[in-house]
Amino acid sequence: MIVLSESTEQIERSASANENKLMTEVAQLLGCKVYYIPRDFLDIQN
Repeated sequence: MIVLSESTEQIERSASANENKLMTEVAQLLGCKVYYIPRDFLDIQN
């Protein structure tokens, strides 16, 4: 399984950011491959 996760280092701290970080950590513990989506994703697709 592949998990796409927002890069939490680049976003402000909030309840949803903390939840995203925890879900990402759980996915990694379960053996899922995690890829981080950078905040400036639209800029890198060209």
